[in-house]
Amino acid sequence: MNSADLDDLITRLEDEMPDDPGFLGIMIQRHDWRPIWALIKEIQAGFSGGVRYPTKPDRESAWKRFCTLRNEASRRADLEKSHLRSKSEHHRDYIMSECRGIGWSSFSDAIFFFDQTSVEQMKRRAKYLTDVMRYFSEHKHEMLGQEKQECHERIQEVKEEHERFWEQNREAKEAKRDERAERCRANLERNREKYEKASGALERLRDKASDLRSKI
Repeated sequence: MNSADLDDLITRLEDEMPDDPGFLGIMIQRHDWRPIWALIKEIQAGFSGGVRYPTKPDRESAWKRFCTLRNEASRRADLEKSHLRSKSEHHRDYIMSECRGIGWSSFSDAIFFFDQTSVEQMKRRAKYLTDVMRYFSEHKHEMLGQEKQECHERIQEVKEEHERFWEQNREAKEAKRDERAERCRANLERNREKYEKASGALERLRDKASDLRSKI
């Protein structure tokens, strides 16, 4: 690598530098800074490797230009991350707030047995959960890893609580069906016994009537 190549890399760094987040406001976008850091590392290696410039002032000018761009890259990256962190936390806080009260707890139902969670209530909560999931899907590209993971885990918890409710609801329905079936079987057995007793009594009456006819 010669001084001209190094100057070209510095110009490339200037051209590929992401926009200043300070001028973007709420329209701030997330950039992949890895190519910029790789380019900075390559330029740094060029200076450290002893690339020669025609004159000492030329080298000092190129180095100063590079340092200015490197510092600006760090400033913009930090500012972008700060903006994104604020927006990410806003989305996280909203999702967490919306998740309150839309789950289900068997413990709560056991304590407040006089006010059990109804099927209609769970249907409404399922709608709220769908809205929260839609919001998360639409905004997760604006969220950082930590906040995104927190929201994903909380939504999964609520989904699992809903699944447990419907599973218990199905089990309760099956138990009721089994109970009704058992009552039907018991009732049928009682009726069968009554029928057998009545049939036996009728048969005895017939035998007695037959005996009386023979005597007559």
